[in-house]
Amino acid sequence: MKKNVFVRVVLVACMAVLSVTTTALAQEESSEAAAQKAAASEKAAVAATGQTASSGAEYVSDYSTYVANCVVGPRTGDTLVRCYNVGFTASNPRNVQCQARNPRTEFINYPDQFACQVIGTSSANRGTVWIRVRRLDVPGWGWGQNLNINLHVVQ
Repeated sequence: MKKNVFVRVVLVACMAVLSVTTTALAQEESSEAAAQKAAASEKAAVAATGQTASSGAEYVSDYSTYVANCVVGPRTGDTLVRCYNVGFTASNPRNVQCQARNPRTEFINYPDQFACQVIGTSSANRGTVWIRVRRLDVPGWGWGQNLNINLHVVQ
């Protein structure tokens, strides 16, 4: 009697392990199939349009990265700012980022919130960037602090 119970317990345990293993293999196969389907879909899109979308990193030389600080100052409302002499020579750099901030020497906790948007670039004047600056906490209002824009440009 004890042998029968032991054999039954072992048989149930083996069936449970086999079931879990089969489920895991099926899930692995389905994720591989999904990856293959996505790759085939991407190849078809590239073949149809001739364009590729890369999510991989690109090498950027140390000599292709430029940073600058543009003084915007106090303004009465939304404004367009032209920052020049940034240092780049390409008319359309790969990446341009802007960040509004207080001057480097002033750590003042103003409650104002700003957005900056890169409008355009040009190789004129050793690299020119046009930026729109807008106050977010009170739209349309100006500001009194000596606002600065930090730029990071990858040529």
